[in-house]
Amino acid sequence: MATATIAKQVRKGIITVEKNELLKKMLRKNHFRVFSENEMLFEQNNQYHLLQFEEEDTFTAQEYFSLPENIPLQLLYGKYFIMASPTITHQDILLELATEIKIFLRINSLGKVIVAPADVYFSEETVAQPDILFVSKENLEIVGEKRVNGSPDFIVEILSSNVKDDRITKMKLYGEENVKEYWIVNPEDKTIEIFTNNEGKMQVHATLQDNEIAKSEIIKGFEIELKQLFK
Repeated sequence: MATATIAKQVRKGIITVEKNELLKKMLRKNHFRVFSENEMLFEQNNQYHLLQFEEEDTFTAQEYFSLPENIPLQLLYGKYFIMASPTITHQDILLELATEIKIFLRINSLGKVIVAPADVYFSEETVAQPDILFVSKENLEIVGEKRVNGSPDFIVEILSSNVKDDRITKMKLYGEENVKEYWIVNPEDKTIEIFTNNEGKMQVHATLQDNEIAKSEIIKGFEIELKQLFK
């Protein structure tokens, strides 16, 4: 990180740094700047703070929620994960898929779709931010103003630089937390893998590509052509 004078450690993993013009330029309008997978500068309460952590460090949901809402961070099994900025292709797919789901839900009154960044509180050691999530109307009580408190019925992750997180860490998490259906969208290979929950573990239901159609098991009646997403 750029040179800055350290003032004091204010919370575990966080130190306050003195403001200067260089840091101000680094933050710009985003109010945060990612330096590496375990180091990030952010602004909070008109002060600059540096978040630094090691692989063995653990944190709680309470510590996570004390941080600004707009920084690209997740808490998975007690570990912080700084998220890379999504690509334009990632965002195009997210917008297209979420819009189609939203239209379908509005017509059929089946529930609510929510897109990232939105916190999903699973436990005191896990707060995730799925790309897209669906909560059925029978389960809407878990949707709060600031976060979703419990397991969504359906989750979509769009692969970018966080392949290991989505394929291993989140696959395990969503299975254990009884998410009923999980889609992994791969923009590079132009595929969609659909997983369904079987006794706490995600199992492959379908792997789709080319001109095939992805059909949800949980959002009954919803389907989308892959060529629509990967155009």
